[in-house]
Amino acid sequence: GSVIGHPALLAGHPSTVAEPLAQEEFTLEQVFSAPYPDHLVSARNADRIAWTQYDEGPRNVWTAAAPDYRPEQLTRFTGDNGWEMPEIRISGDGSVVVFVRGGYANREGVHPNPLSEPVGREQTIWAINTRGGEPWQLAGGNRPVLSPSGEWVAFVRDGQIHEVPVHPQWGGDSLGSQIEGNGPRRLFSAAGSNGSPTWSPDSRRLAFVSDRVDHSFIGIFDRESESISWMAPGVDRDHSPAWSPDGTQVAFFRTPGAAFSGAATFRGGHQVTIWIADAASGDGEESHVREVFQQFVKTQQQCGGSVAGLTFDRFVRKLRATRDQVMKRHSASSVRFTVYVKDGRAALKASPVKL
Repeated sequence: GSVIGHPALLAGHPSTVAEPLAQEEFTLEQVFSAPYPDHLVSARNADRIAWTQYDEGPRNVWTAAAPDYRPEQLTRFTGDNGWEMPEIRISGDGSVVVFVRGGYANREGVHPNPLSEPVGREQTIWAINTRGGEPWQLAGGNRPVLSPSGEWVAFVRDGQIHEVPVHPQWGGDSLGSQIEGNGPRRLFSAAGSNGSPTWSPDSRRLAFVSDRVDHSFIGIFDRESESISWMAPGVDRDHSPAWSPDGTQVAFFRTPGAAFSGAATFRGGHQVTIWIADAASGDGEESHVREVFQQFVKTQQQCGGSVAGLTFDRFVRKLRATRDQVMKRHSASSVRFTVYVKDGRAALKASPVKL
């Protein structure tokens, strides 16, 4: 008969049976008990990182710093009770970590409550020193953003933007009640649902998104003058504001808004555009382009020329190509276009702008 696979022969000795290799036991409990790090953040001006870690039920904040980056547990929450920790931020100097406890509410405004606690659950914002100590509760809300100065936390609650000082002696309770005038406060009241607070480099202003269901605006709130200005407002959906390093401009994405309560259409492959607005005046680059297009069409018609086949998208593509060439040739920060008449037809003049 066949001897293929006979254990004695496979072992290399006719009278010895190969011993099976010893295997370490690997249990299902080990699989489920493995720690899971998440939400890694780093300090802008210090060699320190922080993250959240899920370990057999509870979620806690951890940190590590140069040169050895040895992990250190900061918070000591215990119990497998379903408390989420969905957000974490670290100050620019790495001295303070701010985090959120509690899951996000569903569309009915109900927060996750896996233990069916009679009082329910809310989202709360906490802070802790990276040198150690106990965490302190700042306010009720979410989307916390530390100011570059490290003194304030902007956050969202009930569709409005609030702020609270980071210093533990100035904190407030989970309902946001003020303590000697220095607790959490609503910065302003604006229509729609307001969120995405973004600090200016000098910590004096906050850019934000004002969602109006079928469109949205980018606003800037000045904390000193307590005034709001809007960045090139229109009927589109503007989002994701970002400040220039010198705080003079705000860049953001713009996508088409919904038309008369309907869904936004993207006929012709309408692309997402990046706008750059002047933080002081609110004027945006694309608004200038649209004005130039309208003036070009009007001038061409006044000259008796045809505008058949001239679409805004084609016009914008040509202007962008020209703008890029002029900026590169003259090392300019931007380009301004003007319409004039040349040889009986509408023409464009590109003027480089150097700041």
